[in-house]
Amino acid sequence: MKKEAPEVTRRDFLRTTAILSATAAAGHTMGLPGMGGSAEALAQVPYPKEVGMVPVFPYGAVYFRKSNPPAEAWAWDHATAARVGMNTFRHWFLWGAIEVAPGKFDWADYDRMMDLAEANGLKVIIAEFTTNAPEWAFHQYANSRYKSSDGSFANSSVGDSTEVSGFPGLCCDNPEAQAAAERFLTALIMRYRNHPALLGYDIWNENEGHTNCYCEGTKRKCASGCRNGMGPWRRWEKRGDGTATKPGTMSTLRRVWTDMRRAWTGGSLASTMYSGC
Repeated sequence: MKKEAPEVTRRDFLRTTAILSATAAAGHTMGLPGMGGSAEALAQVPYPKEVGMVPVFPYGAVYFRKSNPPAEAWAWDHATAARVGMNTFRHWFLWGAIEVAPGKFDWADYDRMMDLAEANGLKVIIAEFTTNAPEWAFHQYANSRYKSSDGSFANSSVGDSTEVSGFPGLCCDNPEAQAAAERFLTALIMRYRNHPALLGYDIWNENEGHTNCYCEGTKRKCASGCRNGMGPWRRWEKRGDGTATKPGTMSTLRRVWTDMRRAWTGGSLASTMYSGC
């Protein structure tokens, strides 16, 4: 009879991670018993650096957010990161910077990032940025721009952490914008899926904080045709669970959330939440 694997709770995972992190930090700071604290000595410690070509503990930083850092620093930065013990970089793969014209992709900077990582023994997390749409897409899919309650549209703007315009992207409740984003993501995956440096993907960077959308595409996807698509949620806030005078209980919230998911058709829940529906 096959034995079931023991359940690992979130608390167990966090506790183990904290112990490992503290042990590693102490070992690098004070040295290990019977050994000096030098990098050469610590490098001889018999612990696995990778399991199945994946770092045991991915550790690194967000690095490339075009056009920062400058190209002349890339090679030195990668070598330095590897030398001080980092094993992972996360880069912003900006749709607006890569698909320079419909179906025409400029991968040069991103190819360089992947190759530098491989050369220095680093792994890469690809952070997809469809929330950064190409300039041509804002014109070609003008009706897919985010629309405020006053009827104004969100045009292309430059973000706080990159020189590339195209924020906040387009509302993917509209089929044409969703299809364009899907084509880019498909090209992105096909480009790097077999690259030795690839560790994984970061889907949807910081999806909170975006304004609700009142475009026609979002209206069609609304669960109840309400002003911003949050009808079931707002009914839960006001109604409660039918017995309490305060907002609904968590069990009621789970039921309403399930109803909202069932009411939506097409697309993912994440893309709908992004646009406020």
